[in-house]
Amino acid sequence: MTSYSIAWSENEEYGELVASSFSEYKVQLLRSYGFDGVICTDWQVVEDEGKVWGVEELTPAERVCKAIKAGVDQFGGTSDLTIIRDGIALLEEELGEEAAAARMQETAKRLLVNYFNVGLFENPYLDVAASAATVANAEDTAAAYKAQEKTVVMLKNDGVISENTGSDKPTVYIPLVYTPATIGFVGQNYYSADLPVEMEILEQYFNVVTDTVSETLTGPADENGEATLAYEDVIRASQEELAACDYALVFTRSPKNTSGWSITGGFDMETQSYVPLSLQYGEYTANSESVKKESEAGRMVDTPTQTPYGEQMTKGKENQSYYGATAKLDNATDLDMIRYAQENMPEDAKVIVAVNTTGKSPVASMVVNEFEADSDAILYGLNIDNRAFLDIATGKVEPSALLPISLPADMEAVERQSEDLPRDMECHVDTAGNTYSFGFGMNWSGVINDERTAAYLADPLTEPAAKPQS
Repeated sequence: MTSYSIAWSENEEYGELVASSFSEYKVQLLRSYGFDGVICTDWQVVEDEGKVWGVEELTPAERVCKAIKAGVDQFGGTSDLTIIRDGIALLEEELGEEAAAARMQETAKRLLVNYFNVGLFENPYLDVAASAATVANAEDTAAAYKAQEKTVVMLKNDGVISENTGSDKPTVYIPLVYTPATIGFVGQNYYSADLPVEMEILEQYFNVVTDTVSETLTGPADENGEATLAYEDVIRASQEELAACDYALVFTRSPKNTSGWSITGGFDMETQSYVPLSLQYGEYTANSESVKKESEAGRMVDTPTQTPYGEQMTKGKENQSYYGATAKLDNATDLDMIRYAQENMPEDAKVIVAVNTTGKSPVASMVVNEFEADSDAILYGLNIDNRAFLDIATGKVEPSALLPISLPADMEAVERQSEDLPRDMECHVDTAGNTYSFGFGMNWSGVINDERTAAYLADPLTEPAAKPQS
C-alpha cells in the first residue's frame, strides 16, 4: 500500500504534488527496488469525500485512470465497480486499447500470482466441512494461542510475577472495561462495559471480584430515545470488596484516537481541519516547540492574495499542521480505570496492568508515564486475545518477548523525533531504571539479554540499501 502523503519539494523534483496513490515517482520507486507485487491505493482516494490530495479537480473515474497509469494495481476502500470500469475506459481513450490492455495484463498477472501461490486458481472450490475442521482444529488453535503468549512483553515486574506451579486460586480484582459508542466505517459500535475475558475462563484462574453497572443509565439517548451507558454508570468495586483481593489485573487498551467516519488519519472531515494523533490517555494539545507550525507538504489549493488589482486567487500549498489542535480519544476513561485500581487496592496488594494495543494506527506504541510509576507490573500485548495474558500474569508461562517498537517518554518526545531516522526517540525510563526501547523485555530473572538482543540492537540502517542489479 502507498501512503497518503505528497512527495514535496520546492522544485517539484519528485513529480506532481499529488497523493502517493497517484504519484508515478512514489509508486515506481517501489518497482525500482525490485518489488513486483501488488500495489494497493490508500483508502478513500477515489470518491469525492475521500482524501483526494492533489487531484480534487478530477472526477472519480479520472482518479482511477491516473492511479493505474502511475502503476497501482488495486483500489482500497472502493466498492463501486462502475467507477473502476469508467476509469479503465478513460485509460483506453488515453493510451489506446492495445496499450491499455497491456497495462491491465500487468496488474492481472500480479493479482493472479497470489492465487497461484496458494493453489486457489487451480482449485477454487472449498469443502466447507474440511475447511472448518482444518482452520478450527484443536491442535492448531492451541498452537496459535501459545504463539500469542510468546508475543507478550513484560515491561515491568516489581516482585509480582514469578514462576507458579501451585493450584491455589488468588482473589483478583478485574475491572469492567468501558467502551463508548462510535460510528465507524462499518456501522455503530454501541456503549458497553464488559469483562475483558469471559467469566467462566477467568474463574479457572481466579476468585474474581469485579464491578457492576447501575440499573439507571445516564448516557446520551439512542435512536429510540432510551438512555445509554455512561462511564459514570459503571460502579467500581468498593474498598471493602477490594480488601479481600490479592492483586488487581487491569486489562486496558492503548489510547484509541477517534476513528469514526468524521475523523481518520488526523483529518476531521466535519471541520475540515487537522488534529494530532495522541499516544496518551490524558488530553493532548499539540502546542509544544517541537510541533511544526508549517507542514512540510500539503495540497495545492486556491489561496486569496491581495494585489494592486484587488484580491486574486492563486495556487498555494495548504498548511496541514495541527499546531494548537487537541487530539480526540475514544477511550480516555481507561486511565481512570487504571487509577481507580491503583488508588483503592489494599496497601499490600499489587496492581498488574495488561495493555493490549488494538485499533487503527498508531496501533503499537503509547505513552506509559501516566500510570507506570504506580503499577507493580506491566504486560504489553500487540493486538492479541486477552486470554494470552492470563498464564503470563499468573506465573504459569514465562514471558520471553521483546519490544518490536519503542515507547516514548512523552508526547513531546514523539513530536521531537525525526520521522525518517531510526531509534532517535527519547524513550520512557521506568522507576526501576529500565528504558522501554526497541528490543527491551523481561522474564522471571529480570531484563532479557540473549542472542536476540545482540542481533536486534546492532546499529540500524540510516540510508537505503543499494538497489539490486538489473
